[in-house]
Amino acid sequence: DLTFDIMQRNVSKIITVTDEQLVDEMKFFGERMKMIVEPTGCLGLAGLRKLVSSGEIEKGANCGVIISGGNVDLERYCK
Repeated sequence: DLTFDIMQRNVSKIITVTDEQLVDEMKFFGERMKMIVEPTGCLGLAGLRKLVSSGEIEKGANCGVIISGGNVDLERYCK
C-alpha cells in the first residue's frame, strides 16, 4: 500500500518494454559497454530508447539512466 500511494502521488507515466527489448539492451551493455547487467537493470535504457524512437524524447537530448544489477546466470547470458 505504501509503494502504491507514493507512485500515485509522484509517477506521471509508466513505460513498458518487451523481453526482446531487454535482451537487446543486455547485448548492448555486454558488447559496447563491457558490462554484465541483469534484465531488470536494463529497463531504464530500454524505456529511454522506446521514448526516443516514438519521438516523445528528442534524439540527442541529454538524459540520465540508472543501470543496476549484476544478478545474471552467466551460462544462460552467453547464449
